Amino acid sequence: NAEEGFLSVLMKNPDFISRVSANVEPSEFITDFNRKVYVELVTRNHQGKPFDITLMGDVFTGEELGEIVRIQTAGASRANTLEECALCLQIMREERLKNTVRSSTGDSDQEYIEKMRQLAKNKKKEVTE
Repeated sequence: NAEEGFLSVLMKNPDFISRVSANVEPSEFITDFNRKVYVELVTRNHQGKPFDITLMGDVFTGEELGEIVRIQTAGASRANTLEECALCLQIMREERLKNTVRSSTGDSDQEYIEKMRQLAKNKKKEVTE
C-alpha cells in the first residue's frame, strides 16, 4: 500500500516531514485513518515533538495505535529513502486520480472495469497496427 509506505518512511525519517509536507496535502490520502496519521505526523513535526507511539493515547484509539505499529513494522524492510517516499507519493496520486475519474463517470465498478478493459484492448490494437 503506497499510503502506508509513505507514512512508514516518514515515521522512520522525521527529517523528511518538513521536506514533503509543503507539497503533500492531507486530502491526497484516500483513507481517513492514513490521513489522520499524516496530519498528526506533520503537526507534531511542526511543534518539534516526536511521533512517539507511547505519547499518542490521547489522539489514537488502542486499535489505531496497533495499526500504526503494524505500518511501522511492515516498513522495516523498506529502503526508507526520500526517493522511496517520492515513489509512494507518485503511486498515491495516480490511484487518487483513477478513483476520481471512476467516481466522476457514475459507472458501477463492473462497468468501470469493462471500460478499462476495452481501453486497454484498443490501446493494444493501436500499438500493434
